[in-house]
Amino acid sequence: QRQILGTLTVEQLFKDRQSFSEKVRELVDADLDAMGYALSSYVVQSIDDENEYMESLGVAQTAVVRREAEEGRAMHEGEARRVVASSKAEADTAVAVENQRAHVCINEQFQEEAESDR
Repeated sequence: QRQILGTLTVEQLFKDRQSFSEKVRELVDADLDAMGYALSSYVVQSIDDENEYMESLGVAQTAVVRREAEEGRAMHEGEARRVVASSKAEADTAVAVENQRAHVCINEQFQEEAESDR
């Protein structure tokens, strides 16, 4: 583990535990096989340090994820409002066109009645 830890930055270790586990497996498989053993599983349960740097990385990562989620939500809400406004405008336009057609029909009927009364 120490041999591999020396090749990784703290950020790499924190963000990619799977890669670290795979490198440990690659390093020890041959030695264990020579002794008649096999590594069946290797799990990194936790990574921490005395100065709480790793915890700080987690806090920063969480803050980034929250900010991106808020930005995404705001973008989607804005897009949804735009779609609703556009649909409402189209519906209002269709109603206005239909009202105008009805008004024209009523005026034509009045004109026909007026001409027939003459």
